[in-house]
Formats: sequence, structure tokens, C-alpha cells
Amino acid sequence: MKQQDKLSILCFGNCCGKVGRNALAKAIPELKEKYSADFVIVNSENATNGRGCSLSSYRELIKSGADCLTSGNHFYEQRDVFSPDAPILFEKQIRPLNLAKDAPLKGSKIFEIKGFKVRVTNLLGRVEINGAQSNPFTDMDELLEKDEKVDFDIVDFHAEATGEKRALAEYLDGRISLFVGTHTHVQTNDCQKLNKGTLFISDLGMCGLFDSCLGMLKDNVVKKVGFGLPASFQSPSSGLAQINGIHAILFKDKNECKIELVNIKVNA
Repeated sequence: MKQQDKLSILCFGNCCGKVGRNALAKAIPELKEKYSADFVIVNSENATNGRGCSLSSYRELIKSGADCLTSGNHFYEQRDVFSPDAPILFEKQIRPLNLAKDAPLKGSKIFEIKGFKVRVTNLLGRVEINGAQSNPFTDMDELLEKDEKVDFDIVDFHAEATGEKRALAEYLDGRISLFVGTHTHVQTNDCQKLNKGTLFISDLGMCGLFDSCLGMLKDNVVKKVGFGLPASFQSPSSGLAQINGIHAILFKDKNECKIELVNIKVNA
């Protein structure tokens, strides 16, 4: 295969707070060089204090080298996305396709990279998670039936249940190029190529504080979860961060496609 026949992609799990943003600012340039990456996707669901992505956080992540940001069930929690200018200000941010039809921004976007048309779609699960207003399975059917000639389809399925993620991936196997799960902040060790050629991982993991409870300071999480005491989850401002994600190489011939874990630590 010639160099121009393939697309090298980095996908990173939930960016969690300032530590996650700072860590990605350090890691993305280094990893782009290491993997000769052409396109970088970051889930920005928790980028602003663990709750959605403000315009300031969005700009930080784009400046760090992200080409596309995806989201999830916390999408509505930053008022910046409701600005009349949001479609312009958040040009590279997408939100779950199956939120309300009149939700801000779009749930799918086509990017042109190296002469390829790459469609990135964000979806929200329905098992043990709130916010989805329609069926991600049938929504993807409708999207794939559109007469939009694309070379590669990438899906970020933001969902709690591993079983739901695998079910949707199997349903889409052979019809999309890459399926990544997000939401749990825990990277799964199941990178694989499904039977019909779609690359898959259940969950990308998290970009945030390593010594934490899913990116949040531990003490308050223990108080609230363990003992029901009133305590707000707090996002730390500095520390050793973990960077979780995957590197994928996409070819038009799905038999050639490859996926591998990315898991490093960065001082942030």
C-alpha cells in the first residue's frame, strides 16, 4: 500500500478537566509525530470541570492539535453551545446525533483529509444513561442511507453498557470503518477488527488525573458514593495524567486496517 492510500487516526477518551486539557496539549503533538497521524479526535465531554465543553476549553483542545471533538450526555451543561454563533464558534465540535432534533450543533460531520472524506458521527446510548431521544441503531441506518459519498465512517458511541456498545458495533460491522466507545473513563483491552472489517474498542478511556476517581479528586467521590454525604465532584488543576486512546490505520480495503491501544502518562 502506498502512503497516500491510508489514513492514520488518533482517538482520545474523555478529556477530564484542566489536567486533561493540559496533558493533551503536551501529548497530541508528540503522538501525532510518533504515529504520523493525519487526523485527531478527542471526546470533550468532560473538558470543563468534568461537565461539558466551554468555548474556552474547545479552543484549547483545537489549539493542542485536535481536528474534531465529540461529546456525550453532558453536552448541554455549558451555555456556550447555546450561543447563536455556536455553529461557527464550535465548528469542529459535534454532539450526539440522537439528542433532541433541535439541539445545538450537529451530530455528524464530514472532514476532508488527504483527499479522503471522513464522516465522524457521535451517538448516545440508552442503557443506564440519560439524554438519548431516538434509537442510535435506526439513526445510523438513516445516516448511512444518505447519498453522501464518504471514504471512511467513524462512530463515537457514548454509552455506559459494554453490551450495548458491542451490539451496535456488530450491527454496523462492515458498514463503517472505526467504532470507538466512550463514557466510562476506563480503557478496555479489546481492540479488534470485527468479522466484516470494522475496527472496534469498547471504551477509549480517559485523559485526566491518574491518581483519581475517574478524573475527579478522590475524597469527595468517596464521601458521596460511599456514604451519601453532600459533596461535589471536583476536577484537579495539576498532576500526573493518563492519556488513553487508540491509533488506527484506515485503508479503503478493510482487510488492511489496524488498531492499537494508546496508553501513556504525562505530567500536567
